[in-house]
Amino acid sequence: WVREAVAMSGKDDRLYLVCSSGHTQALLECRALKVPGAPSAWCAQRVGADSQSTPCGDQSSSETPLHMPMGAAAADGWLVVTDYSMHRAVVYREGKPVRVLTAETMRQPCAVATDGALVVVAGGSMLHVFELSSGACTRLWPIASPDGAFECEHGIALHNGSVLVVDRRGCRVHVFDLEGVHQRSWGEPGDAPGSFRKPWGIAVCHLGHVLVSEYSGRRVQIFTIEGHPVGQLYPEGCGDLAALSLDQQSGRVLVADWDQHCVRVLQVMPVSTA
Repeated sequence: WVREAVAMSGKDDRLYLVCSSGHTQALLECRALKVPGAPSAWCAQRVGADSQSTPCGDQSSSETPLHMPMGAAAADGWLVVTDYSMHRAVVYREGKPVRVLTAETMRQPCAVATDGALVVVAGGSMLHVFELSSGACTRLWPIASPDGAFECEHGIALHNGSVLVVDRRGCRVHVFDLEGVHQRSWGEPGDAPGSFRKPWGIAVCHLGHVLVSEYSGRRVQIFTIEGHPVGQLYPEGCGDLAALSLDQQSGRVLVADWDQHCVRVLQVMPVSTA
């Protein structure tokens, strides 16, 4: 089952998935297979299925093995994966682990986001900010909004110095600056535009549109960066929607379909020309 994480690396057109089966979770690296005439389908092959592929973060590897991968984020050829049971995040480059991000205060990290320069890692009710180049933890702060403290279990995004965090249980999205200062929030339980039923994944495109997937709502909502709803996507025949990723280079929006055991391409967003 694909639920916990979907990360797209547009630089080398690779898809990274955190999949679970029973009590086992694994990180898979997949290569996209472009299928003409099938815009709503995503085909991929598992890394390690042939002699030319090598697993990324295989538990049997002696090279920084991942014990319980949970979250994944990719940008500019970098891949960052949280290792829940080892209280750390592992940075990969070209499929090889190059750095471990950890801190004494990091406990059971789940969600992660990166912009290629900074990495934000959320675990429980704490958020840590790291420099990707050095691995230094430069900031840490408790995740709390005017509504009170909450746990970030899944969705987190980093955009222009702001950290966007999904509050799944509170059915809200909270925005903070890099120092942890609360900027704004939006959302409430419900089905109307701007309301949520178990929000899960979050991503921000280069134009500042915020995309949020809903596990029970079975849709993806689109907001302005200020939190005003501007659109909804209802993929036909989908199940519960979980982790969400956006490929800035191609404009592809990818979301994990928990019930259908697949990754869907929902819509092509405007492509960055930068």
